[in-house]
Amino acid sequence: LEIFTEHRPSFMTHLFLSHLSKDNNNVQLVQQLFDSHSNGIQVIIASRYTHTELFSIQHATACKQPMIVSKSASTKLPLF
Repeated sequence: LEIFTEHRPSFMTHLFLSHLSKDNNNVQLVQQLFDSHSNGIQVIIASRYTHTELFSIQHATACKQPMIVSKSASTKLPLF
């Protein structure tokens, strides 16, 4: 959380969290904690039991940045 809050770039749109310990983390608590500091950044926590929404990272030629393409929403957003 400290790295996220202290070093995130202003153009960041998504944060993917994975590999949460089954014994030492509570997914709901982690989601609430990061959401309370997200300032509009979408926080996605990968589940250890089900698949996570599929995202495709593409290079956007117009803005020279990689893009995240949500397969379910069909939207393109800058990755960095």
